[in-house]
Amino acid sequence: GRPGLFRLRGRQRRNGLVGAYRRVRRRIGVGHLFQTIERSVIRRGAQLLSLSPWLREALPIGLRRTLRRGQRLAVDLYRGTLSVPGPCEVDRWHAVATVEQALGTTPNASGKQHNIALAAAAFSARPIRPGAEFSFWRWLGSPSRGRGFQDGRALRGGELVLETGGGLCQLAGALYFVGLQAGLNPLERHAHSVDLYTDDTRYAPLGSDATVSHGFKDLRLANPHTCAVAFEVQAAGDVLQVELLAEHPLAPAAVDFRRAFQPDGSQIVETWRGGAMLARTRYGKLSSSASAKSPV
Repeated sequence: GRPGLFRLRGRQRRNGLVGAYRRVRRRIGVGHLFQTIERSVIRRGAQLLSLSPWLREALPIGLRRTLRRGQRLAVDLYRGTLSVPGPCEVDRWHAVATVEQALGTTPNASGKQHNIALAAAAFSARPIRPGAEFSFWRWLGSPSRGRGFQDGRALRGGELVLETGGGLCQLAGALYFVGLQAGLNPLERHAHSVDLYTDDTRYAPLGSDATVSHGFKDLRLANPHTCAVAFEVQAAGDVLQVELLAEHPLAPAAVDFRRAFQPDGSQIVETWRGGAMLARTRYGKLSSSASAKSPV
């Protein structure tokens, strides 16, 4: 279809830009002075785009998204992480970790189920080479209506709302959780601000979530292994299954989420793996007024 064609052409343009930039670097020689100037340009650009909170909030959301995308583009161009790998044959690869979750049966769960099933192909059987990075939005692209995404549940400003592409946070969380178990290193991950569930309704450990917002918040993981790894995502009906495969056998890592209740009713969760704390997150509780206004 046309949306896929436009996305392919956009990806080809980005890959062409990266290739041209690398050819220039090779031709002139990347000496210490050039690297210093290059890093300075990227750093100054990031500083200009990282506006103060009050000024950032005053800008129209479309402009804020454009500035954020520009910042990410500059960093990705510098680090050579613009390109998206194509699918590869993984039938003989080795399973390292698997996460299986229910997608829920709320009144608007069908939108989430549709969005996750539509996004699955963007993440399946695409190799993350040794030292390479995975980016949720770089791989998926914009979750727009023109590409077939529907309204689904999303958490915005501490309230549950419906938005196009809603529900993809559960997919991001599953990718993050299985990535942790497979030894991938989180480069960027944003937690939800509140805990939406009770221990009886929770489909994943508190602390294993990852919220994503196109143009603002991404999920990025790095592969520290000496072999390639790849996700395999399947969404059928009410069940989401995310598996991480490796080109060579890898031992899964034990991940521990340590919860501590606070006097104000919030919780602090520490994420530990291999004796190291990877994240420390505070979760509030969804207010009764926000829950009452929720469309889901």
